Amino acid sequence: MKLLVVEANEPIEVDASPAADGREVRIGETSWRVSSLAAATPAGAALVDDHPVRYLALREGKVVRISVQGECYDFDFSGKAAVRRGGTSLASPETRAPMPGKVLKVEVSVGSRVEPGTALLILEAMKMETTLYAEVAGIVSHVDARPDEMVDPGKVLVRVAVDP
Repeated sequence: MKLLVVEANEPIEVDASPAADGREVRIGETSWRVSSLAAATPAGAALVDDHPVRYLALREGKVVRISVQGECYDFDFSGKAAVRRGGTSLASPETRAPMPGKVLKVEVSVGSRVEPGTALLILEAMKMETTLYAEVAGIVSHVDARPDEMVDPGKVLVRVAVDP
């Protein structure tokens, strides 16, 4: 799939081609290997050059809104080109348990500086380990998770005071 993305009135070609283990995505002169870590859902994770990245994707008519690592973009497919418009982030300063599980390791403490993609904690569910990552930059203001603790889905585990 090829798209022409308009950024600040400058066209940028985006190409997402099938590859053996997912897709190769090329934007301008830069390319990444992308493969899904789970079935495509509005909130998911993908491997980008072997690094896990969480995302949110919402479709509203011919507009697809994608939030990745604290940045939110609208792709408008109503014309011949996709227009990327920066917007308010869908990323959350609160990291919640996505499922019931056991906390294996807490990687941060109150006062820790984090960036989008910083590992916060490791959760075990159904014998699988899931690392939860910061979605925003800031200082950890609250940690309500301890190793060996069982948590319910939706429980706030880590809260980040977002950088202004």
